[in-house]
Amino acid sequence: MACMTEQTPNLPGLYDLVVLESTDSSRAHAERLARDGADEGTLVWAKSQYEGIGRNGRYWMSGHSNLHCSIILRPEENFEICCQLSLLATVCAAIAISRQAEPLKEIRYRWPNDVLLNQGKVAGITLSGKLSGFQVD
Repeated sequence: MACMTEQTPNLPGLYDLVVLESTDSSRAHAERLARDGADEGTLVWAKSQYEGIGRNGRYWMSGHSNLHCSIILRPEENFEICCQLSLLATVCAAIAISRQAEPLKEIRYRWPNDVLLNQGKVAGITLSGKLSGFQVD
């Protein structure tokens, strides 16, 4: 399997791929693009990031050997349904990893957002967003 940094993925036309050699964080970059009106389906792929944003706002650095990407979604569902996207994305990431990882001894979840492969963390999913049209009485 080729390293993700060696090739540009072939994505369906509904995605607008933004490739960055380096950025503070793919998530922060996607948030800035979303704030500026980027379309749903904008996918930010950073080959390296120096201030990745993890769960609970923790920062971390990572180099070229990892996959860092963030996608802009503009769901029309209510807040409670949207909160489930993190769980769904975690399961989908595990399925994708299981189809590529060999030898596959064990794939597990550390809820709510981590995928473990052969006892090591291989993926983490975080959600961020802004509610629009949401009113609290």
